[in-house]
Amino acid sequence: YFLQPPKKGSSKKPEKSRTPILIDGLTKDEMSKEQLEDHIMRLREELDREREERNYFQLERDKVHAFWDITDRKLKEANAELKNLDKELEETEIKLQVEIKVYRQKMRHLLCEHQNTICELNADGVASKEALQAEQTLLEKKLRNDLASLLVDIHQVDTETPIMELKKVIFSKLFSIEDSEAKNEKMHDELQLDLENKRKTEVSQVRDNWNKFISTLMEKDKEVYEESTNLNKTEKELTQVLLENKQVTENLTEIQEEIAVLQNKMKYKSKKFDNKKEIELNNLAFEHEMLQKKFKELQLEVAELHKTSAETIEKMKNKADAKHMQMEKKIQTLTDKVRTVLYLSVFSVL
Repeated sequence: YFLQPPKKGSSKKPEKSRTPILIDGLTKDEMSKEQLEDHIMRLREELDREREERNYFQLERDKVHAFWDITDRKLKEANAELKNLDKELEETEIKLQVEIKVYRQKMRHLLCEHQNTICELNADGVASKEALQAEQTLLEKKLRNDLASLLVDIHQVDTETPIMELKKVIFSKLFSIEDSEAKNEKMHDELQLDLENKRKTEVSQVRDNWNKFISTLMEKDKEVYEESTNLNKTEKELTQVLLENKQVTENLTEIQEEIAVLQNKMKYKSKKFDNKKEIELNNLAFEHEMLQKKFKELQLEVAELHKTSAETIEKMKNKADAKHMQMEKKIQTLTDKVRTVLYLSVFSVL
């Protein structure tokens, strides 16, 4: 048999006495019924206040969540817009690069054309210079041949002729050769200066004429605009007068209808009228006649206004057409002058 160890003593500790809850310095047992009711009311009020605060904080939380959602959505929209803007910027950059490439190519073509024209002008200048040199060499050859023939003639002359006369002749020929060369160079320089001055004067005249033409064209456009505004004003006034005449005619027709109704009524009534009614009838008849006269006068005025307005509009249109034709003719003449001047300047440069 196994020996069991001795049992230990019970380790249970005695329960501690709970401290009573104090309410306003009193225990629950010491409080009266009224005090307990007051305490319960206060607790209920605190509970209601806590509920209100909880609801308020819940609302604030919902507002914060809603604001967070709105800001998140706006942020996403802003990011999307930024992406779109980035795409647009990339596209615009690509377009700009393409346009820059096209512009560079155009500039290269223009530079090539400019260089070709410069080369052509240089070639023409070289050709003209070579032609002048060829003429000068021909003149020199001719003069040398004359001098050689003169020397031959001198040798053939009698030996008793003095040598000084021969030297004088030779020196005079050489002087004439040098003088002719100087004159040729001077004439060449003067021709170049004259051509340059003519070109400058023609260009300045073309610019002045073009500026004058533009100023006159702007003045004519201003006059045409003012005339068109005046025509619009007259048309508006005519429409207003026509509306007023229409209203007057409508009023007159209404009055005539009323008078006709009154006359029909007066026919079927007895012939015993008071003096007042006879006077009123006479007054109405007189007013009817006056209104008919005014109506006829207004009709005549409307017809005259229609006639005058149509005539004025036709005159203004004819004036505008004539001015337009004059301006087109002036433009054509000026363009022809510009073309002729440019052609002459290019021909003079060549």
